[in-house]
Amino acid sequence: MAASAPALVDGRGYTIHQLFTGRQYRLEYFQRDYVWGRDQVAKLLDDLARRFLAEWSETHERRTVERYEGNFLVTFVTYRVHAVSYLTDGQQPFTTPLALLI
Repeated sequence: MAASAPALVDGRGYTIHQLFTGRQYRLEYFQRDYVWGRDQVAKLLDDLARRFLAEWSETHERRTVERYEGNFLVTFVTYRVHAVSYLTDGQQPFTTPLALLI
């Protein structure tokens, strides 16, 4: 029996850790530069904070916080060539958390 082909579409959710640990991302030449300004970044951070703070309590221990419901950050599209993932859609909200982590 022939090996099955990899899925063309992967609709799984990922954590920030899963997205940015041990992976390389590149942009093709036709991708626009990063253009988000303070307003867009502030809105993204406000959305993330609002979701987190809806569940947060200073009495919660880390193991409780780890079970908080996830937050939808962005839909993005990539394709892989060898060990590199090329980001083709969702660049602005995808790269903003990475820039903040750096």
